Amino acid sequence: MTSILFFLTFSLTVLFFVALAKLVKINLFSPSIITIFFWMYLVFAYLGIFGLYFGLDEYRFILGVNDRLRIIQLWVYSSIALLSIIIGFIFSNKLLRMNLNSNNFKKEQLTLTKSTKFVLLILFSVSIIVFLIYLSKLPSIPIVSLLLGTSEGSLKALRSAATNAFPGGYHWYSLFFNSIFCLLCYVTFAELLKKYNKINIFIFASVFAFTAFAAIVPTHKAPIIWIFIGLLITYMIVRNKRFSFKTIMIFTVIAIPSLTFMYKFFMGYEDRTLFEIFNSIISRTFTGQITPAYFYLEIFPEKVDFLLGRSLPNPMGILPWEHYQINVEVMNYMNPHLVGSDIVGSAPTVYWAEAYANFGFLGIIVTSIIIGVILYSVQYIVLSLPKSSLTIGLNTWLMLELQKLSITGISNFMLNIDLFVICIIGFFLIIFENNIAKNKYKAKVVSPLTNLNG
Repeated sequence: MTSILFFLTFSLTVLFFVALAKLVKINLFSPSIITIFFWMYLVFAYLGIFGLYFGLDEYRFILGVNDRLRIIQLWVYSSIALLSIIIGFIFSNKLLRMNLNSNNFKKEQLTLTKSTKFVLLILFSVSIIVFLIYLSKLPSIPIVSLLLGTSEGSLKALRSAATNAFPGGYHWYSLFFNSIFCLLCYVTFAELLKKYNKINIFIFASVFAFTAFAAIVPTHKAPIIWIFIGLLITYMIVRNKRFSFKTIMIFTVIAIPSLTFMYKFFMGYEDRTLFEIFNSIISRTFTGQITPAYFYLEIFPEKVDFLLGRSLPNPMGILPWEHYQINVEVMNYMNPHLVGSDIVGSAPTVYWAEAYANFGFLGIIVTSIIIGVILYSVQYIVLSLPKSSLTIGLNTWLMLELQKLSITGISNFMLNIDLFVICIIGFFLIIFENNIAKNKYKAKVVSPLTNLNG
């Protein structure tokens, strides 16, 4: 009886969220910062709870996610968080008077000027140089070692050395070969879609090649898939398309074989059957990111007191407490064998879990409302800009960056260097492009008048 009640309540709650989103005039089938976050939240931080409750994911059950009362608590908190975010949307729309339908994105699309393309070329060249320096600092490039037949155990250590355990500020290198590469990839793809010629094909192909290679260097599976999602979103914005069943099926047909290949060869699953690999993909997608949140509820405050801000950024140690590496600590709790090993694990999860670990239940509500307002406000600002390739690329990048709140903690966004730098670069380029366009327009207007006077 309890299981039937949970099934009905869970299903009705999902329908309620969809209906509520439509009530506040959010188009769930048009790509935007809000809609991408909404759907990714459902996929990564909500729908998988159903499988956890009924024990459908054997791996997570063996890992220790088997207390139904705690799973119900997980579902309730995740539901309240999403509801609070939608309240933030309503607050932005009704009280702050932000109307997402009043924007310049429906106006004529602008192509890039030669001056802007030259600036993008400089940015691309600098990013390549930084990427090559990063590769030179690695003891061995993971993707190359994989191709040479390195064992899975050694590959894990190399993967860790290339990311979490990388010495000398990994995030600064990643800013160039991850974030800037992706931004340029979406911008050049938008430009190619609007003006199909050999030069634009070459430019996009070059940028895409470096972006894709940088994504697979650590032999992670997700980055390359997200790049393709970004390209799909860019295409939909340029062509004014909406998400449809056909679009989703086409992407699924491409994504599943790609992920199967990467699981088989990147993760050492050569001996696994296709069915076992498919199960791993489903598990990773729907329960992989919400599972750590279960352990957050188990750890705080029963085993560790609420952190009261200790996991939040503490730049240069200026605040009077020692920073608590919550992702690493939770990972070590989930996998005690990692303690003392060469592998630095991390267990990121949905944003509200860290808010709870720091400030309890009230922290979930307050943080969620604030995030709702921020997401709505950012989308409002972006949609107020002219629909150029730069704006489309920036919009796509922001969609994929901000949806990460469904899979990572709030501390990663409080001092998100990539988000700050990309916004600065994006807005600088947009202003630069608009000034050039205005000057060209003035020159065209003045020229005929000069001829008439002559």
